[in-house]
Amino acid sequence: MALFKKKKYIRINPNRESKPANSPSVPDNMWAKCPNCKHILYTKDIGEEKVCPHCGYAFRIGAWQRLALIIDEKSFEEWDTDLVTKDPLAFPEYTEKIKKMQDKT
Repeated sequence: MALFKKKKYIRINPNRESKPANSPSVPDNMWAKCPNCKHILYTKDIGEEKVCPHCGYAFRIGAWQRLALIIDEKSFEEWDTDLVTKDPLAFPEYTEKIKKMQDKT
């Protein structure tokens, strides 16, 4: 009688993907899910305004996209492009933090 005998089992690799060879390919960013009403939307249905047609949720947009929606074409003139930040209070390691953030963006 073997009370403490280890049971034999089969391991299945969970990281292995079994993708059928003839599966249809769908481009990335073709569909979006509204975080408010949870509807799955075709990205062309969302439109340039980035608003959900079902619930009116406003999706996040970038600064340049927002400017393109608000202003007339070829009427925007950017000022102070050479403006840089300064450290008048001399915070410790502030200049390094600024350099890191500028490298990221």
